[in-house]
Amino acid sequence: MKLWQKIMLSVTGILLFCGLISGWLVGAHLRERQLSRAVRIERSNFQTAEEMLIRLYQTELYSDMLKEEAISQTVLDSLLHQEMFGGCLLLDENGIVSNPTEYEIAYDSSWAEKGRFERDDYQIEELDGEYLLVMGSRLPEIGKTVYLFSIRDLTDIYEDVGAFMRQFLLIWISVMIAASVLTAAAARLVLSPLGKLEKAARAVSGGDYSHRVE
Repeated sequence: MKLWQKIMLSVTGILLFCGLISGWLVGAHLRERQLSRAVRIERSNFQTAEEMLIRLYQTELYSDMLKEEAISQTVLDSLLHQEMFGGCLLLDENGIVSNPTEYEIAYDSSWAEKGRFERDDYQIEELDGEYLLVMGSRLPEIGKTVYLFSIRDLTDIYEDVGAFMRQFLLIWISVMIAASVLTAAAARLVLSPLGKLEKAARAVSGGDYSHRVE
């Protein structure tokens, strides 16, 4: 393998490695920013819905609907179907209290022991190819084991970042190919005189003193 070919392969390998690392870092950073923004917006909306639910529970407006310190099922269903509670569900140790969403969450008694979902805690779950932001909070104002959850689909963020990374890598490979071709051409141009000089040196060492370097 000629020297210029070795140089071209080395440059190509370095560019490919840098492109893969750069694409991964940029994609990870972009996804993290998008997820942080989505969590921040969802937390703000969730806290508003949470405060409103507690306020409605405690208001005298519903005092005549309260029975054994619990809002009637009709009132709960009506509340959680309102736009501001979109994507929210309410559950306690006995199971789902009200759930206008398409998702289900099973009550776990270890939440209290582990301190999970005490106040606006969240986690991102993957379910059948979907990425879901699950945010929950215990509502002791309503009941010791009552939890309010909000579920948002974040699949679009992951798909958009994946598409961006594919486009980034495609552009980078195109640039890499162009750079490799230019590098090969430049290497051949620069190393061509050295090759002629090496050829002349071999001729002279072989006794051919008439050989010239052009």
